[in-house]
Amino acid sequence: IFNPDISDEKTNSESVQVDVTCPSCGLVNQFWGLVDDEGIVTEHFGRTCKGVLENIHTHEITDCDFRFRFKICDQCGAENDIAARGCNKCQHMLIDTDKKLKEAMSLKDAHVLRVDSQQFIKSQDKKGQDRLEIKYFDFDANVLKEYFYLNSRESLTAFQFNFVRMHNRRPEQKIQILSVDDAIFKKDLFRQPLFVIARKQKFFWVVREKIFE
Repeated sequence: IFNPDISDEKTNSESVQVDVTCPSCGLVNQFWGLVDDEGIVTEHFGRTCKGVLENIHTHEITDCDFRFRFKICDQCGAENDIAARGCNKCQHMLIDTDKKLKEAMSLKDAHVLRVDSQQFIKSQDKKGQDRLEIKYFDFDANVLKEYFYLNSRESLTAFQFNFVRMHNRRPEQKIQILSVDDAIFKKDLFRQPLFVIARKQKFFWVVREKIFE
């Protein structure tokens, strides 16, 4: 039981209709998306699976709850619909994107950067340890950076939670990262944010929030 119609507005002038299989219920959704020269889907803009499920015992109908795109609660980390006002898990009030940007722009110790491009490189800290350095550039070549260590199970798990799940161009497909070199090799699988918000920490800017389309 499903409704495959595309109801969302086209978000990109290059978008075409693409088929995206839900990893939870198996429904083939139809979303707007981007394809490469061979017709392979490289990114899509679907938000929530449109499938519904029927309980074979009670015949109760429920919506599939898989979210391709989501808003993360800053209190409990739960995934919510992009348009949600309150967290579905802890009921914390979610701040909308426009409000976050306006609040950040009004603070003297905050830097709001509209992203034009992002770059993945391997760098070393003061102790010579390898780390993944991600640079976000605006149209005037201003830059904000964030760093990830990928040398332990704990650091790889943190990278999956804090970076991969929000940057994944095709969230229905899992991306497994094993090292800094692996992350750089797979850089094209990650989308860039629309805005990056950083806060001043002593002499450095620390990325605190990323806002996506």
